[in-house]
Amino acid sequence: MGAIAPLPIITPEMEDYIMKNIMQPTIDGLYEEGRPFVGVLFAGLMITKQGPRVLEFNCRFGDPETQVIIPLLKTDLFDIIQHCIYGNLNDIKIEWYNKYAVTIVAASRGYPDLYLKEEYISGKYYNNILK
Repeated sequence: MGAIAPLPIITPEMEDYIMKNIMQPTIDGLYEEGRPFVGVLFAGLMITKQGPRVLEFNCRFGDPETQVIIPLLKTDLFDIIQHCIYGNLNDIKIEWYNKYAVTIVAASRGYPDLYLKEEYISGKYYNNILK
């Protein structure tokens, strides 16, 4: 498993569409329900012929999708978090490096279904898959 960033299929036009039609309405909807969201919101999307479709939302660090973008963040993450806490996120300019990143995750055989726990994961098994 893994992730790459930036994702080549996401054009600037598609990113704009996602922000305007998925992310912002989600944030606005939470606010209107009296549940203002501050933090990291990850949208798991599937890109279809009809456009992006939401599979899930997550609001936690640790997924390969999050791990792959953090190294591309030029703005100090601590500063961003501080601005979130104090409610002045609009006062900080969030900048990104114009580079690429990849995250690779080795998982136990059978994951995400029934899988052995505490199983030793070696490169030997994965090397055989890649041949």
